[in-house]
Amino acid sequence: ALDAVGTLFMIQINADLTRPELIWWLMVRSSGIGLAMMPIMTSGISALPPAMVGSGSAFNTLFQRVSSALGLAALTALATAQQTQFMTDRSAMYPLGAHADPRIAAMAHQGPGGLIGLWEQLRLHVQAQAYANVFLIAGAIAAVAAVMALLLPNGRPAAGQGTAPVET
Repeated sequence: ALDAVGTLFMIQINADLTRPELIWWLMVRSSGIGLAMMPIMTSGISALPPAMVGSGSAFNTLFQRVSSALGLAALTALATAQQTQFMTDRSAMYPLGAHADPRIAAMAHQGPGGLIGLWEQLRLHVQAQAYANVFLIAGAIAAVAAVMALLLPNGRPAAGQGTAPVET
């Protein structure tokens, strides 16, 4: 839940964000991740029979690394696609030629260097909006995972029940 809250805080990211705000949001998010990882790993391994703990630990690490890589790749692709779309949409809002805003026309008359400031500002706003959308998706996934974690059994066998030994 802390991870979800910290990630959802980050949907407010913008070009004017202060460093202390970002540090606070990252501390909340990182605390949630830190508090969740060890219990997740421990409960997954403890549910296995003793003979399978070594293999289970290896598969747990493998799935963690692969899912992290695939998730990062998917979110990066989403951010890149959104940045491209936002840049295209917002660039179209700046008319050039006879219908140009006089301030933009003055910048354009200075040559390519005159528009760099405007382009840099536009790029920062586009990047912040794309990241905000990615954080919204990641936060929603974390919130759903937190709710699903509440539905998991506590892992303790019922009275009089135990796990049957596994034959190898």
